[in-house]
Formats: sequence, structure tokens, C-alpha cells
Amino acid sequence: MQCKAMPVRESCVMPSTVAYCNPPHATPATSRVLHGGQLALSALKASGGHVRRVPGFEATRFRLAGDTLVWIGTHAPMHPRVLLVADDADCTYMDVAHALSEPAKALTARGPARAELIEPLVGAILGDVRPDSPPGFAALLAAREPAFPLSHRAGAVREAVAAIRLQNTEAFELAASRLLGVGGGLTPSGDDVVGGMLFGLHVLHSATGDDPAVRRWQAAGLVILNRAELRTHAISAALLRDMASGQTYDALHDLANTLLQADASATHSEQLARATAHARAVTTIGHSSGWDMLTGFLASLTGTLAFTPS
Repeated sequence: MQCKAMPVRESCVMPSTVAYCNPPHATPATSRVLHGGQLALSALKASGGHVRRVPGFEATRFRLAGDTLVWIGTHAPMHPRVLLVADDADCTYMDVAHALSEPAKALTARGPARAELIEPLVGAILGDVRPDSPPGFAALLAAREPAFPLSHRAGAVREAVAAIRLQNTEAFELAASRLLGVGGGLTPSGDDVVGGMLFGLHVLHSATGDDPAVRRWQAAGLVILNRAELRTHAISAALLRDMASGQTYDALHDLANTLLQADASATHSEQLARATAHARAVTTIGHSSGWDMLTGFLASLTGTLAFTPS
């Protein structure tokens, strides 16, 4: 079911609209934070440990610490916004006294994407789901059409990938904007595939330095993020901004570093095994979010969806 559009800026959520899980003036129930991303822990400490539900998304695991969106649960792939807690209690106060901070993953990738790893990697992960198609827009990796209703936007994915290959930022803006908010789930497939592309572009451009072409792509990304404020909801838009700035799941960072940086100390087989393991970890994120992000990411690195996996 498509979520109603909400303003994306997290600071726009007013405390007066917050629903707490405890009655006013009651002693707040406490949950102990074991581990967390730096962004989430910093926000939680700044809020004095207090969190509140996100209006319109009360049934999700997302909360607001101050004005910062965080995710709270007992297990999850590590992300800068994740807080891992000792139990599943729905609490408004988080004890961070002994929480371990997970440093933000560094992007050490340098150089072009390594096709000799990507093509067999795609073959390996598609082998995990044969004879079924992978979910979401990842069906395009298997040269298949995604299921309805995503099939109506498969052309936009192809157009966005072609625009990356041709270095046409205006065409990319148009195609990517058509994908915003498309699909079901808390983070729609269209947002996830665009997020994967924006992350891939960030990775490629982070090694380039100040360059007019890079600035054009950064401006295009900003246009897309601003359009996301109107075309998707606050949670998904915030996560899109994270990806565009290089802040995302550890598994995606690990995959980027493996695919764009040669390791002279490892054999080709060892590097392929490592890359495949990271890609599989990405595909476990959400119901289809990981697959969609992976599709956008690989397509942005290579400028194609036409892989020839062995």
C-alpha cells in the first residue's frame, strides 16, 4: 500500500503531534542500547535518551530522537541510523550508557568498477533465486520484466541507466524522478533502486575530486532528492538522502570497496567470493529493498543492466 506523502525534513515533525507509548508523567519504560550507528547514537545522546514515534508511522520500528530519524530493534543490518537494543519492548527512553558505537564505514574504493567481478557475482546471486525471478526491479538483472505494477516503470529504470552510461544528467533526473514513490512497502522499490544509483554515483565521484562533471551529477542528485519530498514519504526520503551522501548499510559499503579496489594480496577467486558474500548480505535487507538497491548500485557502476552471468 502506498504511503501518504509527508514532508521530508525531519525537523518539521512537531513534538505536539507525537504519540508516546507511556501515559504522561509516568516513569518511562527503558530499553538498553547495545550497539548503534554513529548518527543514531549521537542523536540519541543529544535527545537525552528520549525517542518518540513518527506520526503516520507508529507501527514501524522507526522513531525520532530529537529531530533525527532512527531505527530501533534487536537485530538488523548495520546502518548509521540503527540502534540495536537488548529487548523488543516499545519504550520511549533508551539507556545508552554502555552502548558500543559502530564507526561509519569508510569508502576506500578507487578506480573503475571491476567487470571481471561483477558479471560472475550477478550470476551467483541469481543462482540463489532460480528458477524464480529476484524480487522488485532486480528482475531486470535476470533479463526479465518485474511484476506488476513495477513493470510499468521498468522503462524508467532502463532510461536512468542509459543516462548514466551517456553522462546525460538531465535525462537521469527525468527518469529517476519517475521512479520516486513507485511500489509498495515502507521504502518503495522505485526509491530503493534510485537510492542504489545515487550511492553508486557517490562512490564513483568521491575519488574524482572537484570536477565540473561531478558537480553536474551532484546537482542532478539534489534535484531528485528535492522532488522526493513531494513524491515519497519522510522515512524513504531521509534514507534516499543518506544514500546520496554515502551513508548506507555496511554491506553495501563493503561491496563497493571490494568492487572498486583491487586487492593484490587476494586471488581472483577470493575476491569474487568476498564480493558475492557482500552482495548476498545486501539482498537480505528488507523484503526486496536490498535487491532493488543492489540493482541500482551495480547499474550505476557499469552503465548497464545487460550482464552476462556465467
